[in-house]
Amino acid sequence: MMNIKIRTIALPLLITLSLIFGACADQTIETPDAVDGAVQEGVEGVEQGAEDAGQAIEEGVKDLEKSAEDAGQAIKDGAIDLEKNVKDGVDQGTEDAGNAIKDLGDKMSGSESE
Repeated sequence: MMNIKIRTIALPLLITLSLIFGACADQTIETPDAVDGAVQEGVEGVEQGAEDAGQAIEEGVKDLEKSAEDAGQAIKDGAIDLEKNVKDGVDQGTEDAGNAIKDLGDKMSGSESE
């Protein structure tokens, strides 16, 4: 197995990189104004997009909360209507049963008298 010491590689590599970066340090690349403007517009567009997305999320959460409130109210109203309909049905059923018993009693009384 080869036994390579880090110092034997790191030192020459460090010197080489410092020479390369030192040689390139004085050189700059100038971009035309059109590119600078396009980059600036791109950054502003991204910022505006992020802001719009944030507002859309906030509005979505508000709509969701409102929908939940509406659903809760609809459930409450439905329960009240169901209770009323059940009560009305029971009352009507009781009345119908009473009338049927009365009619049966009347028929039985009428047939006994004949």
